[in-house]
Amino acid sequence: ARSKTSAKLELRDYYIEFWDNSVKARAFYQLVKHLINTGVSIDAVGFQGHFRLDRSYDWSKLTTAVAEYKKLGLEVYITEVDYGDTDQIAQPKQPQWSAQMDTIQKKEYYDFAKAAVAGGVDWICLWGVADNSNTYWRMGQNALLFNEQYQPKAAYYGFYQGIKDGLAIVKAVDFKTKMRSSEHIVPKIIGTKIYLDNIMFSRCNLFDISGKRIKIENSHRNWIDIGHITEGVYFLEIFTKTSKRKVFTISR
Repeated sequence: ARSKTSAKLELRDYYIEFWDNSVKARAFYQLVKHLINTGVSIDAVGFQGHFRLDRSYDWSKLTTAVAEYKKLGLEVYITEVDYGDTDQIAQPKQPQWSAQMDTIQKKEYYDFAKAAVAGGVDWICLWGVADNSNTYWRMGQNALLFNEQYQPKAAYYGFYQGIKDGLAIVKAVDFKTKMRSSEHIVPKIIGTKIYLDNIMFSRCNLFDISGKRIKIENSHRNWIDIGHITEGVYFLEIFTKTSKRKVFTISR
């Protein structure tokens, strides 16, 4: 296939989106590994996700599934997403929607998006724009992010926030990975100041465990006034006069 096109080559299926004991999901993963190991060109895998409000899902298994395929060096797409109130192939019906279902759908879209993004998904495609516009698919199930008037529903805001919170997790994990090789020191703390013996710095940054910078100082000295921080683990990044960068893990 690679000799015929420069497009990305994707292998896609349904009921493979969770990292569980499903025979199909495990077989699909082994197939992908076999293709890679035998030199067959493959750039990405695609999951289909047609979810139901009358079922519960372990979204951590979606995060794991995305991450496992990413470890193989592939891009991961979720190519079909909607979230109706019953089976996607049920007979068309008149919408029977309630405020409670609206709340549940918002939370489920949030949990889905957060889990997918936290795993490292490359893109997500919704299976339509507005509710009940496709007479051949989930008619009457209010499965999408916009209503019949193309106004955003609660589900839209849940989905949006899930993406943001998923990205925050990715950034925190990336930050911790970068800091794993840091030196560990027990600081000399006097009052609200941390002293670094024999290390003079021109600039320093103090981060909490999530990667949020909580302090920055520019000076030529060997201490930083951290204020009254709570107990925990922090990362101290310093730059010496020669612009050499050092990172320390600090426990307080």
